Amino acid sequence: MAVFKIMRGGSLVDAINRAWAATGSVRLAQQTSNVDYNGHAVMVSLKPFAMGGARWSASYIWGGIQRLASGSFEICLQAAMAEFNRGASFASVTVVTETPKQGDKCLDCGLLPEDEVVDPRSADDRFRYVHEALRMEKQTGIPATKLLLDSKDREDWKRLCSEWIEEHRS
Repeated sequence: MAVFKIMRGGSLVDAINRAWAATGSVRLAQQTSNVDYNGHAVMVSLKPFAMGGARWSASYIWGGIQRLASGSFEICLQAAMAEFNRGASFASVTVVTETPKQGDKCLDCGLLPEDEVVDPRSADDRFRYVHEALRMEKQTGIPATKLLLDSKDREDWKRLCSEWIEEHRS
């Protein structure tokens, strides 16, 4: 058994817009209606039946299990890659294979062994603070997401927030 994966990144602006869109604002939903930030994390794996046997499945979680395909490995891999190829930011596909031949099919589709995949967001630690910035902006009125975009890293972002607070204290 081997695990293969492919991931699509997105910009820091995409990550912030995705987080804002998820807050349920009608205005933001209208502004982001032509953009697809909903990259799903699709999993392809062999699912056992309660009564014995197993079937391949391609699915993701979004308000419950959303099944893209069920049946043969090839059909499920094809469905997972079709979802990935929609081009949504932050999409990923993870495939748990049972045979070397299935691994070869994954490689043919552009997936890599899991241990060779680097999360595209890991190059910029500011991605880890998007939701903190969003929360700070909503709770305090500090333009924390803009300051996050203007910063180089977490320390710089915290410094910019402190400077903004000092400047607007009076």
